[in-house]
Amino acid sequence: GLIIKMKLDDLKMDVSRGIIEIGAGVILAKIVKNSTAEGLTGLEWASGIPGTVGGALRGNARAFGRNIGMSVETIEALDITTLERTTYNNSECEFVYWGSMFKKNPNLIILSAKIKLEKGDAEKSQQEARNIIVKRMAIHPTGSSAGSFFLNPVVFDEKLRERFEKDSGTACRDNKIPAGWLIDEVGLRGKKIG
Repeated sequence: GLIIKMKLDDLKMDVSRGIIEIGAGVILAKIVKNSTAEGLTGLEWASGIPGTVGGALRGNARAFGRNIGMSVETIEALDITTLERTTYNNSECEFVYWGSMFKKNPNLIILSAKIKLEKGDAEKSQQEARNIIVKRMAIHPTGSSAGSFFLNPVVFDEKLRERFEKDSGTACRDNKIPAGWLIDEVGLRGKKIG
């Protein structure tokens, strides 16, 4: 097999406008660190998520009720079949739960993105990012892991959604219940089958 590591690591910030232009090879944590230091809010939720911007955009990385697609203005991609570069606006990216049109079209390689964040208080933004890392460390294993691979299913059973909300004290988003809660409910946490 062949592994290609994206090295497009340009990072330009226009703090007054809340715009960040980033290469697909920039580590996501670097954007969180730089944006929060400048008081730009909107990416704190991504604190501690490993990987690059390109991967986060392709898979519409998400955590704590937010996703990267919420901040995207445009994405520039290369079509490897025609070698044409195209800039896509947010709606053309077709961001969905754990996906985008780039995930459905393997011939498109994300080169860069322009994201828009809100101006806020740097100290509060940095503290929120630190709090997210603490939460993440409490719920995710340390060391190597397969990462998150369960998708939260849409649940049409209203009683089950109500039960989840009562048990967790958290509202369902888009009629989805966390897969982890469902796994716990049926007693399968830690089970190995096959």
